[in-house]
Amino acid sequence: MEEIDGSYFHSNISICDYNKVFTTDNSNLFVGSYYNNVYSLEILDRGTYYQISCAFHDKSLWFIGSGHYIYLYINNYKKIIRSEVQFKQIKALSEQHAIGIDYNYTLWEYINGTWTWIRNNVRTASINHNGDIFYIDNNNFIYKISKN
Repeated sequence: MEEIDGSYFHSNISICDYNKVFTTDNSNLFVGSYYNNVYSLEILDRGTYYQISCAFHDKSLWFIGSGHYIYLYINNYKKIIRSEVQFKQIKALSEQHAIGIDYNYTLWEYINGTWTWIRNNVRTASINHNGDIFYIDNNNFIYKISKN
C-alpha cells in the first residue's frame, strides 16, 4: 500500500478513471491525478463534505455536502443542489442518473431531474453501468433490481 498524501485526513474516495481520483475531508473537495509515478493533489472546492461519487458514464461529480443535501459539482467552486431531503449515501451513474439513501433508510433514484422512491428498509446500495441497482436491506439480505 502506498501513502499518497499524509497532510490531509481523507475521509471518502471515488475513482473516476485510471489516473484520476476524487477525495474529501471535512472541509475540502480534492482531485488527485497520478501520471508517471507522480501524484498531484488540487483543491476543487471548500465546504462540508460527507460522501463523493464520480459518475461512471460522464465523469460528473456528485457529493453529499452542507446540510447532508446532494449536490452536483460544476466547476470553479460552483455546485447545484440536487435534493430537498437529507441523504447519507449517493452513487452516481451520470449527470442525470444517480441513486441515494436518505436517513429513513429509503432508496431513491434520480433520473433527469426527478427523485423517485424505489424501496424502504435499505442500508446501502450501488448502481452498475447498466443501471441495475444492488442493495443490502436492514436485515442484511442482498437484492438486485434490474432495469431490463
